[in-house]
Amino acid sequence: MARTALAVVLLSGLLTGCAASAPSSSGEGLAELNRERDRVALAAHERLTDRLAVFLRDKWGPIALPDIRSRTWVEAEDWAQEVSACLDDRGFPGARPARDGDHIDYGGVAVVSTRDQYELDVAAFGCQAEHPVRERFAADLIAVEAPWALDYWSGTLAPCLRANGYRATPLPAVDEFAATWRLETAPDPYRFVGSDPGERAAAEARCPAPETLLDAAP
Repeated sequence: MARTALAVVLLSGLLTGCAASAPSSSGEGLAELNRERDRVALAAHERLTDRLAVFLRDKWGPIALPDIRSRTWVEAEDWAQEVSACLDDRGFPGARPARDGDHIDYGGVAVVSTRDQYELDVAAFGCQAEHPVRERFAADLIAVEAPWALDYWSGTLAPCLRANGYRATPLPAVDEFAATWRLETAPDPYRFVGSDPGERAAAEARCPAPETLLDAAP
């Protein structure tokens, strides 16, 4: 069915004390890094949006599509609900989040004519373009995040751990760190802190991991 094909295409293409003292982890430095992350992720989102536009024009001909200028990042777990609400606002109630919230179920949308299908396709394009999820472009962000994170580990995290009486994990190689960044196989900076969960939690609170700072950035 046409709307099923659209859904598949649209969704199938879719990352305290010691820490605050270092220039690379300062509020200003982190804000600058976050702006670069936004720039890279937004460019990736725009490339995806352009591909979706090509798909729709191949399907419907030289149609006019919404020119989306203003976007606000949404959390991955909120994306499907936000897009469903957007479709409601555009006159297509019935779309609902599906699976783990990363897909849209269009089965409840009333489509009785080719014109309805066309208008739903255009509305879905606009709603998805307006609701980017930065985490979906994690692969594009590696080149921005990983060098900063490794520098933070070397210049801030490891000294912080040592200053608080912990043994710091040796710094990983650049290639290894980049290849495993944000994966479960990534080197653990708290490996020598100890096996007690409370002690590890205390070390992480005193000397936060780079991804903790990145994910907390607005």
